[in-house]
Amino acid sequence: MSECRIAIAGCPFVITPAERLSDAERVALHRFEADADGRALLVRLSGDVPRLTDAPHDGEPAAITVEGDRVFVAHERFAGTIDPSGFEATLARQDEQGSFALEILLRTALSCRLPLEGGLLLHSAGIVIGESAAIFFGESGAGKTTIAELLGGLVLSDELVAVQDGKASSTGFWGTLDREDAPRGAFPIRALVDLDRADGVQIERLEPRDAFRRLLLATVVPPHPLLWTQALRVVERLSHAEVHRLRWSPSEANARRVVQSLWR
Repeated sequence: MSECRIAIAGCPFVITPAERLSDAERVALHRFEADADGRALLVRLSGDVPRLTDAPHDGEPAAITVEGDRVFVAHERFAGTIDPSGFEATLARQDEQGSFALEILLRTALSCRLPLEGGLLLHSAGIVIGESAAIFFGESGAGKTTIAELLGGLVLSDELVAVQDGKASSTGFWGTLDREDAPRGAFPIRALVDLDRADGVQIERLEPRDAFRRLLLATVVPPHPLLWTQALRVVERLSHAEVHRLRWSPSEANARRVVQSLWR
Protein backbone atom coordinates (compact mmCIF):
# COMPACT_ATOMS: atom_id res chain seq x y z
CA MET A 1 0.00 0.00 0.00
CA SER A 2 1.60 3.27 -1.11
CA GLU A 3 1.72 6.52 0.83
CA CYS A 4 1.77 10.23 0.01
CA ARG A 5 3.85 12.27 2.45
CA ILE A 6 3.31 16.00 2.85
CA ALA A 7 3.98 18.71 5.43
CA ILE A 8 1.69 21.63 6.25
CA ALA A 9 3.25 24.48 8.23
CA GLY A 10 5.95 22.06 9.30
CA CYS A 11 3.48 19.39 10.48
CA PRO A 12 3.94 16.05 8.66
CA PHE A 13 1.02 14.04 7.27
CA VAL A 14 0.89 10.62 5.61
CA ILE A 15 -2.05 9.90 3.27
CA THR A 16 -2.81 6.29 2.38
CA PRO A 17 -3.50 4.51 0.12
CA ALA A 18 -2.07 6.95 -2.42
CA GLU A 19 -3.86 5.03 -5.19
CA ARG A 20 -7.16 6.47 -3.97
CA LEU A 21 -6.05 10.05 -4.55
CA SER A 22 -7.81 11.70 -7.49
CA ASP A 23 -5.94 13.78 -10.06
CA ALA A 24 -7.45 16.92 -8.51
CA GLU A 25 -6.26 15.87 -5.04
CA ARG A 26 -2.75 15.18 -6.31
CA VAL A 27 -2.63 18.63 -7.89
CA ALA A 28 -3.86 20.23 -4.64
CA LEU A 29 -1.23 18.39 -2.60
CA HIS A 30 1.61 19.80 -4.73
CA ARG A 31 1.32 23.12 -2.90
CA PHE A 32 2.47 21.48 0.33
CA GLU A 33 6.02 20.55 1.27
CA ALA A 34 7.13 16.99 0.56
CA ASP A 35 7.89 15.98 4.15
CA ALA A 36 9.05 17.19 7.57
CA ASP A 37 10.58 15.86 10.74
CA GLY A 38 8.41 14.62 13.59
CA ARG A 39 5.55 12.21 14.05
CA ALA A 40 3.14 12.24 11.10
CA LEU A 41 -0.63 12.20 11.36
CA LEU A 42 -1.91 9.25 9.32
CA VAL A 43 -4.91 9.91 7.03
CA ARG A 44 -6.68 6.79 5.73
CA LEU A 45 -8.85 7.19 2.62
CA SER A 46 -11.96 5.22 1.70
CA GLY A 47 -14.97 5.63 -0.53
CA ASP A 48 -17.69 4.38 1.80
CA VAL A 49 -19.56 7.47 2.97
CA PRO A 50 -22.06 6.79 5.78
CA ARG A 51 -25.52 8.30 5.47
CA LEU A 52 -25.66 11.26 7.81
CA THR A 53 -28.89 12.87 8.94
CA ASP A 54 -29.02 16.65 8.41
CA ALA A 55 -25.49 16.81 6.98
CA PRO A 56 -24.62 20.11 5.27
CA HIS A 57 -25.32 20.24 1.55
CA ASP A 58 -23.33 21.61 -1.39
CA GLY A 59 -22.66 25.32 -0.92
CA GLU A 60 -22.70 24.98 2.88
CA PRO A 61 -19.61 24.61 5.11
CA ALA A 62 -18.89 21.19 6.54
CA ALA A 63 -20.08 20.57 10.10
CA ILE A 64 -17.31 20.11 12.67
CA THR A 65 -18.30 18.42 15.93
CA VAL A 66 -16.59 16.64 18.82
CA GLU A 67 -17.42 13.42 20.62
CA GLY A 68 -15.02 12.31 23.31
CA ASP A 69 -11.47 12.73 22.04
CA ARG A 70 -12.43 12.69 18.37
CA VAL A 71 -13.24 15.50 15.96
CA PHE A 72 -15.81 14.78 13.24
CA VAL A 73 -16.14 16.54 9.88
CA ALA A 74 -19.46 15.92 8.12
CA HIS A 75 -20.94 16.83 4.73
CA GLU A 76 -23.42 15.11 2.43
CA ARG A 77 -20.53 14.10 0.15
CA PHE A 78 -17.93 13.09 2.73
CA ALA A 79 -17.27 12.24 6.37
CA GLY A 80 -14.03 12.45 8.31
CA THR A 81 -12.79 11.56 11.78
CA ILE A 82 -9.70 12.98 13.47
CA ASP A 83 -8.03 11.66 16.61
CA PRO A 84 -5.59 14.49 17.47
CA SER A 85 -3.82 12.65 20.29
CA GLY A 86 -3.66 9.37 18.38
CA PHE A 87 -2.28 11.03 15.23
CA GLU A 88 -4.89 9.31 13.08
CA ALA A 89 -7.67 10.41 10.75
CA THR A 90 -10.04 8.80 8.26
CA LEU A 91 -11.80 10.29 5.26
CA ALA A 92 -14.63 8.70 3.30
CA ARG A 93 -15.77 10.66 0.28
CA GLN A 94 -18.45 10.03 -2.29
CA ASP A 95 -17.00 12.18 -5.04
CA GLU A 96 -13.32 11.28 -5.47
CA GLN A 97 -12.81 13.59 -8.46
CA GLY A 98 -12.44 16.88 -6.56
CA SER A 99 -10.12 17.96 -3.75
CA PHE A 100 -12.60 19.77 -1.48
CA ALA A 101 -13.12 16.91 0.99
CA LEU A 102 -9.41 16.19 1.47
CA GLU A 103 -8.54 19.88 1.86
CA ILE A 104 -11.25 20.38 4.50
CA LEU A 105 -10.02 17.36 6.45
CA LEU A 106 -6.39 18.49 6.28
CA ARG A 107 -7.10 22.06 7.38
CA THR A 108 -9.23 20.73 10.26
CA ALA A 109 -6.49 18.28 11.23
CA LEU A 110 -3.95 21.12 11.18
CA SER A 111 -6.19 23.19 13.46
CA CYS A 112 -6.15 20.20 15.85
CA ARG A 113 -2.41 19.58 15.72
CA LEU A 114 -1.03 23.08 16.15
CA PRO A 115 -2.45 23.80 19.65
CA LEU A 116 -0.97 20.52 20.93
CA GLU A 117 2.44 21.70 19.69
CA GLY A 118 2.22 25.22 21.07
CA GLY A 119 0.91 26.77 17.88
CA LEU A 120 -2.27 28.14 16.41
CA LEU A 121 -4.15 28.49 13.13
CA LEU A 122 -5.41 32.03 12.53
CA HIS A 123 -8.05 33.15 10.04
CA SER A 124 -5.83 35.85 8.62
CA ALA A 125 -3.58 37.13 5.87
CA GLY A 126 0.17 36.90 6.33
CA ILE A 127 2.60 39.18 4.48
CA VAL A 128 6.40 38.89 4.56
CA ILE A 129 8.51 41.97 3.87
CA GLY A 130 12.24 41.63 4.31
CA GLU A 131 12.85 38.95 6.91
CA SER A 132 9.69 39.35 9.03
CA ALA A 133 5.94 38.89 8.74
CA ALA A 134 2.83 40.78 9.75
CA ILE A 135 -0.44 38.93 10.27
CA PHE A 136 -3.66 40.77 9.47
CA PHE A 137 -6.88 39.43 10.95
CA GLY A 138 -10.41 40.75 11.30
CA GLU A 139 -14.03 40.15 10.50
CA SER A 140 -15.13 38.96 7.08
CA GLY A 141 -14.92 41.87 4.66
CA ALA A 142 -12.28 43.72 6.68
CA GLY A 143 -9.92 43.54 3.69
CA LYS A 144 -7.45 40.71 4.38
CA THR A 145 -7.13 39.77 0.71
CA THR A 146 -7.00 43.42 -0.34
CA ILE A 147 -4.13 44.26 1.99
CA ALA A 148 -2.30 41.10 0.89
CA GLU A 149 -2.51 42.32 -2.71
CA LEU A 150 -1.53 45.93 -1.99
CA LEU A 151 1.36 45.68 0.46
CA GLY A 152 3.73 44.28 -2.13
CA GLY A 153 5.47 41.62 -0.03
CA LEU A 154 5.44 37.84 -0.20
CA VAL A 155 2.03 36.46 0.76
CA LEU A 156 1.86 33.50 3.15
CA SER A 157 -1.93 33.22 2.70
CA ASP A 158 -5.00 35.42 2.55
CA GLU A 159 -7.05 32.88 4.53
CA LEU A 160 -5.18 30.74 7.07
CA VAL A 161 -1.76 31.38 8.62
CA ALA A 162 0.00 29.10 11.09
CA VAL A 163 1.63 30.69 14.15
CA GLN A 164 4.16 28.87 16.34
CA ASP A 165 7.08 29.94 18.55
CA GLY A 166 6.74 33.59 17.53
CA LYS A 167 6.90 32.78 13.83
CA ALA A 168 4.38 32.65 10.98
CA SER A 169 4.18 29.99 8.27
CA SER A 170 2.18 29.44 5.12
CA THR A 171 -0.41 26.68 5.23
CA GLY A 172 -1.14 26.17 1.54
CA PHE A 173 -4.78 27.11 2.16
CA TRP A 174 -6.07 30.21 0.40
CA GLY A 175 -9.18 32.34 0.19
CA THR A 176 -9.50 34.40 -3.00
CA LEU A 177 -5.89 34.58 -4.16
CA ASP A 178 -5.23 30.81 -4.43
CA ARG A 179 -1.58 31.26 -5.39
CA GLU A 180 1.29 28.80 -5.70
CA ASP A 181 4.13 31.12 -4.66
CA ALA A 182 3.80 31.23 -0.86
CA PRO A 183 7.28 31.37 0.70
CA ARG A 184 8.49 28.25 2.51
CA GLY A 185 9.69 28.27 6.08
CA ALA A 186 8.80 30.24 9.20
CA PHE A 187 9.22 34.01 9.56
CA PRO A 188 9.54 36.06 12.77
CA ILE A 189 6.31 37.90 13.51
CA ARG A 190 6.82 41.65 13.48
CA ALA A 191 3.20 42.48 14.30
CA LEU A 192 -0.31 41.08 14.57
CA VAL A 193 -2.84 43.54 13.19
CA ASP A 194 -6.60 43.71 13.75
CA LEU A 195 -7.93 45.05 10.47
CA ASP A 196 -10.89 47.39 9.89
CA ARG A 197 -12.08 49.99 7.38
CA ALA A 198 -11.91 53.77 7.91
CA ASP A 199 -10.68 56.89 6.17
CA GLY A 200 -6.93 57.29 5.80
CA VAL A 201 -4.57 55.18 7.94
CA GLN A 202 -4.93 54.91 11.72
CA ILE A 203 -2.70 52.50 13.67
CA GLU A 204 -2.80 52.04 17.43
CA ARG A 205 -1.25 49.53 19.82
CA LEU A 206 -3.80 47.33 21.56
CA GLU A 207 -3.69 46.58 25.25
CA PRO A 208 -3.26 42.85 26.01
CA ARG A 209 -6.87 42.48 27.19
CA ASP A 210 -8.25 43.91 23.94
CA ALA A 211 -5.68 42.04 21.87
CA PHE A 212 -6.68 38.75 23.52
CA ARG A 213 -10.34 39.30 22.71
CA ARG A 214 -9.66 40.22 19.08
CA LEU A 215 -7.22 37.37 18.51
CA LEU A 216 -9.70 34.92 19.98
CA LEU A 217 -12.17 35.78 17.21
CA ALA A 218 -9.56 34.84 14.59
CA THR A 219 -8.54 31.56 16.22
CA VAL A 220 -9.43 28.41 14.27
CA VAL A 221 -9.87 25.47 16.64
CA PRO A 222 -12.54 22.72 16.76
CA PRO A 223 -14.83 22.76 19.84
CA HIS A 224 -12.57 20.33 21.71
CA PRO A 225 -11.87 21.15 25.40
CA LEU A 226 -8.22 20.03 25.39
CA LEU A 227 -7.46 21.82 22.14
CA TRP A 228 -9.06 25.04 23.36
CA THR A 229 -7.18 24.86 26.67
CA GLN A 230 -3.92 24.73 24.75
CA ALA A 231 -5.04 27.34 22.21
CA LEU A 232 -5.97 29.84 24.93
CA ARG A 233 -2.43 29.66 26.28
CA VAL A 234 -1.06 30.53 22.84
CA VAL A 235 -3.53 33.40 22.44
CA GLU A 236 -2.52 34.73 25.86
CA ARG A 237 1.14 34.80 24.81
CA LEU A 238 0.34 36.45 21.50
CA SER A 239 -1.78 39.13 23.19
CA HIS A 240 1.35 40.44 24.93
CA ALA A 241 3.28 40.74 21.67
CA GLU A 242 3.07 43.60 19.15
CA VAL A 243 -0.68 43.67 18.48
CA HIS A 244 -2.13 46.70 16.70
CA ARG A 245 -5.43 47.85 15.31
CA LEU A 246 -5.36 49.22 11.78
CA ARG A 247 -8.22 51.27 10.41
CA TRP A 248 -7.62 52.19 6.80
CA SER A 249 -9.02 52.95 3.37
CA PRO A 250 -7.42 50.59 0.82
CA SER A 251 -5.15 52.30 -1.72
CA GLU A 252 -1.56 51.93 -2.87
CA ALA A 253 -0.58 55.15 -1.10
CA ASN A 254 -2.13 54.00 2.18
CA ALA A 255 -0.50 50.58 1.76
CA ARG A 256 2.90 52.30 1.62
CA ARG A 257 2.04 54.15 4.84
CA VAL A 258 1.16 50.85 6.51
CA VAL A 259 4.50 49.34 5.45
CA GLN A 260 6.38 52.38 6.74
CA SER A 261 4.57 52.15 10.09
CA LEU A 262 4.95 48.41 10.67
CA TRP A 263 8.34 47.73 9.10
CA ARG A 264 10.14 50.93 10.08
